[in-house]
Amino acid sequence: MACAAALVSIGQSLAQELVIRRSASLLPANHTIPGPPNLRPATPDDLPAIVEVIRSSASWYRPFVHPDDLAQHEVDLTWARKNFERRDFYVSERDGRVIATVTLQNAGDFSYLGYVYVHADHTRRGLGRTLLRFAKAESVRRGDRGMVLIAHPKATWACKAYLRFGFKVAATTDAEGLRWNNGFLKPYHERGFHVFRYLHEAHA
Repeated sequence: MACAAALVSIGQSLAQELVIRRSASLLPANHTIPGPPNLRPATPDDLPAIVEVIRSSASWYRPFVHPDDLAQHEVDLTWARKNFERRDFYVSERDGRVIATVTLQNAGDFSYLGYVYVHADHTRRGLGRTLLRFAKAESVRRGDRGMVLIAHPKATWACKAYLRFGFKVAATTDAEGLRWNNGFLKPYHERGFHVFRYLHEAHA
């Protein structure tokens, strides 16, 4: 009986993982990926909620982010509308409310994860890791070598999560970050942020 129960549990876990690994970009914008938490491509109607998610933790960054870069955390609808045109936004819902977002952009043979944000009221529940698994599945589907993102070393909650997932630090200075992939990160650069890189083949 114990073995049978274990097999059922494993089967359920695998089924949920397969749900998460389905690429949302293959689905209509109004289609919800089943399974908790619900993930789907964002629509323009989601922009106010996305702004709220990102701004919910802006105060965490104020002590160490350069004042000129705080606008990347204290975002508004103008920022959201502009970035909706150049990033692929996905959102996670719970009880009909957007509580997290992740963005992907083409960066040569990498996917750039510009934002991996969970609303401050919903952290410490494993949702960040779910977003990263989803982003990995989408990046693999796109045929990329891996993923890249930036994080400030004093944002320890984020850095620890990325390192546990399998990201490695690829650049620790502003100059190195600005040189990465022929300067791809220049428009998104924030002073003092490190570049983290994830290679799919290393985790195949």
